[in-house]
Amino acid sequence: MNKRTFIVAALAAAVSGQAQALDLRDWGKKYNSASQRFAVLSEFSNAAVLDKETQLVWFRTWPNATTDWDSARDSCANSSVGGRKGWRLPYLHELMSLIDPNVVPAANGDTKLPQGHPFANSAPQNGLGYVAYWTETWDKISVLNATGAAYAQVWRVDLETGDTSKGSPYSDYRFVCVRSGAPLAEY
Repeated sequence: MNKRTFIVAALAAAVSGQAQALDLRDWGKKYNSASQRFAVLSEFSNAAVLDKETQLVWFRTWPNATTDWDSARDSCANSSVGGRKGWRLPYLHELMSLIDPNVVPAANGDTKLPQGHPFANSAPQNGLGYVAYWTETWDKISVLNATGAAYAQVWRVDLETGDTSKGSPYSDYRFVCVRSGAPLAEY
């Protein structure tokens, strides 16, 4: 096995009472269409999507609400989607991996997600506007608020433009949850 061959995760499927591992050694492959790249997981009651490029599993239906960062984080940690726990906010690079720089949003509120993606509620609805999503990634530099107290900012991704920015964790933005097979250093 060469160095490029790397098994990121194994997904278990119940087959005749036995677990079966899925070989994910194509982690470096670029898929040309959303139908090839994303797989709706029947093992998660069709409520989750596997991104074959990153081996991350995402909520299929994204919450259609805005909230502060701590509440978004708690919501993910307490979620049970497809009968599975272990959800979290995505890190900046993980959420950015969903952006397709070649997509030009057709209308205000459309996203730069790959055309034909299987996600529901990823664009703003009910007048929510701005398509910024929280990430788990903190900025290492603190800023002062109006009262002079220091706080760290959190990175967010605007799915309409594909741009990143930092903001107060007390602001309200949208969120989506993800699972990964790799252990995280901290959460």
